[in-house]
Amino acid sequence: MFKISGLAAVRTKKKPLKLVVVGGGSFFVPSFVGSMVMKPGIWAGAEVCLNDPDSERVRLVKMFNEKYVARQNFPMTFTAQPDLNRALEGADFVITTVRIGGVRALHLDENIPLRFGYLGDETAGPGGMFMAIRTVPVAVALAKRMEKICPDAWLLNYSNPTHYITAGVLQTTGIKSVGLCDNYIAAKNDFAFLLGLSDVKNIKVRFCGYNHCNWVYSANYRGRDLLKALKQSTLTERKKHLVKAKSERGKWLMERGLELLDLTGRFPVATGHSMPYFFHTEFLKRELKYGGPHKFIEEVNKKNWDTLKSQLIKYDEETANRVVRAQHGGAHADLAIGVASAIAADTGEEYPVNMRNGNTVPGFSKEEVTEFYAKISKKGCTPVKVPAFPPVLLAHQQLLNTCKNLVVQGILEKNKAKFLEALLLHPFTSSASKAKELFETMWREEETVHGTYWK
Repeated sequence: MFKISGLAAVRTKKKPLKLVVVGGGSFFVPSFVGSMVMKPGIWAGAEVCLNDPDSERVRLVKMFNEKYVARQNFPMTFTAQPDLNRALEGADFVITTVRIGGVRALHLDENIPLRFGYLGDETAGPGGMFMAIRTVPVAVALAKRMEKICPDAWLLNYSNPTHYITAGVLQTTGIKSVGLCDNYIAAKNDFAFLLGLSDVKNIKVRFCGYNHCNWVYSANYRGRDLLKALKQSTLTERKKHLVKAKSERGKWLMERGLELLDLTGRFPVATGHSMPYFFHTEFLKRELKYGGPHKFIEEVNKKNWDTLKSQLIKYDEETANRVVRAQHGGAHADLAIGVASAIAADTGEEYPVNMRNGNTVPGFSKEEVTEFYAKISKKGCTPVKVPAFPPVLLAHQQLLNTCKNLVVQGILEKNKAKFLEALLLHPFTSSASKAKELFETMWREEETVHGTYWK
C-alpha cells in the first residue's frame, strides 16, 4: 500500500491543483487518480471535479475514488458538479474524455460505411468524420467557456478524433490545449513483441504524423537500435515471434506492419487504425467477417462497471489496482497525468502530443495539427525535432491532413459541402456517387446523435 506523509503540493503559494474531468462518469476516471497517487509531490491535496450528465455514474466513480485514496492514505478531494460553468471555476487542468452519442453512435459510425464498401472505424474514414462532426462543436464550446471562466487552464483532450478536436479548438480559441492518444504504448508493445523483449517499460520509441496513422522513426532499448534490428530481422526470426500472436487478426496486422516497414523504412503506429489505408480491401473483408473492433463493447463496459461496483461492497486491493490501471495497464492515464504533472512541476519531460506543427515535421504547414513528442514544462510544449518523412509517406500524410482540414473547416463553417469534398479525396473512396450516397445516408441515420449544433 502506498502511504504519504509530510509531502506538500507543488503550488505552495496557492491552493492545491484542481483537475476537472469532463466526462467524469467514465469508468476510466479512476485510472487518472491512480496515476496521480504515484506523483504525490504534485497531486497531494488536489481537487478532482467530476462533470457528467450521468449523475449515477458520477456517484459510483466518486465513491470508488474516495475509497481508493483513503486506502492509500492519500489526501485528495472529489466533487461532483453537473453545472459545467461551476465545475470550471478555479481549474488548472481540464481533461475531456467523452463519447458524444455514446455506444450507439459508435456502432453507427462503424457499421453504416460497411454497406457502401468503406471500412467502419471511429477515427479513420467516414466514421471518424462523423465522430468529429459530433464532438468538435462540443469541444470548441467547452474551450470558449474556459476562456471566460478559467483562461489560464490547460485543456487536455482525450476524446476522439483528438487531432480534429485539437485543430478546431486552436483555430477558434486562445486556450492552451493539446490532444492526447494512448497509442504510444502500442508502438512500444509492437517492438517488444516482434523482437522478443519483455521489458516494455525501457523501450523508447519516437514517432510523428497524423494521429492513428503515424510512423516510428526511432526505437531504442538500452542502447540497442530496435528499428534497425527489426529492419534486418530475417523471415525465420519474424515467424518465431509472429506465431505467438494472441489472435489471427493480431498476427495479420503485425505481418502487414512488417511489410510496410520493408517498403518504407518506418513502422506504423496503431496498426488497427492505420493498416486500412494501405490494405483496405483485405481489411474490409476481415472486419465484415469478425464484426469490427467494438463488437463486444457493451459486454466489456458492463464487466468494467461490475468490477468497479464490487469494490464499493467489498474492497480488495488487487482488484482495485486493476480498476485504476485498467486501460493499457495504466498507460492511458499515465500520459494525461504525465503531461499535466510536467506542466505543474516544470519538468521538461517528453510526451507525445497533438499540437501545431510549427517547424517540427518537414513538409507540413506550420498550422497543421500533428502528433509528435514534445518537452513539457510550465512554458508549454517544445517539440522534439524529427527527420523528414520518406517521400511516399509524406504524400500520404499530406493527403490525410487535407481531408482532415476540410472536415474541420466544414464543422466550423457549418458547411456540409466540405465533408463531401473530404470524402472525394479520401483514400477509401472508389466512387464519387457512392461517397455522396454514403454521406447522405450517414447524415440521415445519425441525425438523432448529431447534437444541437446542427439543428
